Amino acid sequence: MNEIGKLIVTLVTVFSLIGSIVFYLNMTDYMVRISQGDYNATQDMVEDVAEEITDTIIWSTIIGFLIAIAGALGLTGFVAFLKKL
Repeated sequence: MNEIGKLIVTLVTVFSLIGSIVFYLNMTDYMVRISQGDYNATQDMVEDVAEEITDTIIWSTIIGFLIAIAGALGLTGFVAFLKKL
């Protein structure tokens, strides 16, 4: 079970990093477009930020829900694992 847990943590970390890198690269692109006078980039930036905030809230809610269920079932190892995420 320990190897599966490490694999899950690794996969979640890799996908989170990829998502973060894409988000920051998009923000950089929008800033360049805004500095060049493209005011439509502002709307694109706001939409991406809103989507990122929504995704973060959903992810945190899911993690909190899983922690509550695992805690109620007495799975302290799984709770500790989830708190690291």
